Amino acid sequence: EYDGGNENLYKNIPIFHWTTVGDSSAAGHGNTYSQSYTAILEKTVTEAFAAAGVQFVATNHAGDVWSGMELAFCLESIVGKDVDILSWDFSLSDPEDFSNPLSPGQGIDPALLGERAGRVMNSMPFLFFLRILSDMLSSERIRRLESRGAGTGTLDEDALSELILTFPNQNSKWVPKSPPSI
Repeated sequence: EYDGGNENLYKNIPIFHWTTVGDSSAAGHGNTYSQSYTAILEKTVTEAFAAAGVQFVATNHAGDVWSGMELAFCLESIVGKDVDILSWDFSLSDPEDFSNPLSPGQGIDPALLGERAGRVMNSMPFLFFLRILSDMLSSERIRRLESRGAGTGTLDEDALSELILTFPNQNSKWVPKSPPSI
């Protein structure tokens, strides 16, 4: 039977929502939003999710004008309440000391973001911390989130640097291997 149009076909498809918050690095840093890693991620995985009957949506709420407090206290107004993965990347503007709310950096304490997300969103999103400071305080606070049931993933500066060096043209010592001769 005719359902009245294509718009009804999409009403019951589950949506997997990835949201990025962060500074200008996460926003694309000199590029357009369509060139940010969030947009590239969406373009890369959309077909795979569709094959499983799930719509993948990635939204980028990054920019260089966020302050940590503004984002923490207005999180649900800025990113919404239905987020499956909340990606944090304030690597360019991290304050040196998260305990000082008047720190000159604009970054938001990753643990504060996680706590706030758990209180205001419909379900606790998986928290992905990209380029997080690899100090003990940050690590301990993220472990506390995990002990309360939050799923977390981190890619600190050291791990990201190692990963980048595995790609061609990022490492001056990288030499492509020639295919075996015929």
